[in-house]
Amino acid sequence: FNAYRDHCERTGSRASTVKSYRMVGKRITPALGATPIDALTPRMVDDFYTELGERLAPNTIRITGVSIGAALNQAIKWEWLIVNPFSKATLPAKVKPERTAMTVDELQRMVDHAYTKDDDPVLGFALILASLTGARRGELAGFRWDDIDTDAASIRIERQFVPENGGGQHVGPPKSKARTVTIGAEGMALIERYRSTMRARVNREPEGWLLSHDAGTT
Repeated sequence: FNAYRDHCERTGSRASTVKSYRMVGKRITPALGATPIDALTPRMVDDFYTELGERLAPNTIRITGVSIGAALNQAIKWEWLIVNPFSKATLPAKVKPERTAMTVDELQRMVDHAYTKDDDPVLGFALILASLTGARRGELAGFRWDDIDTDAASIRIERQFVPENGGGQHVGPPKSKARTVTIGAEGMALIERYRSTMRARVNREPEGWLLSHDAGTT
């Protein structure tokens, strides 16, 4: 499996994908890991799933099985293997977890804590902006002041920060397509309050990156 993970890293897979493969590698049990790949059987794989089921959720086991199965498909391409035993094993049924949205009161408490307890208006406004736009973490980090359209009371999601293999990050297009989100007069009022706070902190007009402790440069 490590050979497949390294192959993915060399061929430009996303850093998040490589990181997830590292986690999958840690789930491989000693018994399965010690078995030569050409000696694996579907029954061994089913036993592996059963063992994982004692400590992992069904969806995590599914991700693990799919990832290792992809690695063995690559092994077939490398002519290390003829048949993929994971393709004949039985994955746990997919479970759709129940999710509940954060309440307005819960969000308000988090924002208040960021502003008052942590003295961190950037974190506080990041929470507000996430709730207004539904943007992903990397997209939030990629917002710039000039993405805001004051007249239209909207903000443009144009880019995101993407982790790099080996550390660091770069700016790339958003995972979903670029889009404009209307935030309304109330959203614009919150942005202007944040702008005023940052202006007072750095004694200049904020510019560049929107969620930045030095008001835009980093």
